[in-house]
Amino acid sequence: MSDPRVSIIIPCFNAEALVGEAIQSALDQTHESIEVIVVDDGSTDGSLERIRSFGEAILWIANPHQGAGGARNSGLRRATGKYVVFLDADDLLHRHMVKTLVGKAEETGADTVACDVETHWLDGRAERWSMAP
Repeated sequence: MSDPRVSIIIPCFNAEALVGEAIQSALDQTHESIEVIVVDDGSTDGSLERIRSFGEAILWIANPHQGAGGARNSGLRRATGKYVVFLDADDLLHRHMVKTLVGKAEETGADTVACDVETHWLDGRAERWSMAP
């Protein structure tokens, strides 16, 4: 049985310095069947050029500024995956995250799965946030 397709949607507004790493973390997933959709939300820095530099490895959309919700919805309209992951332009995915979450969703039949989050601050601190009840 093949892996179900996952759409990773990255809304981006003025995140030129970070969006490339976010995109690369999505492309580096160990889950085999992914599509990466990056929605530029009217950035005025070099974000769109950085996004375009990934070429055909991603699907990119350029929109007028609508906010993160509008950008996510624009990405959803183009998504073809059974599952959707939202990734902010200043965040990174652990390389096994999608594979692990899809495995749990398929194993349990859950419509939604979540995972813990680890925040790394510029001053070197790290905090882990649990999604468990």
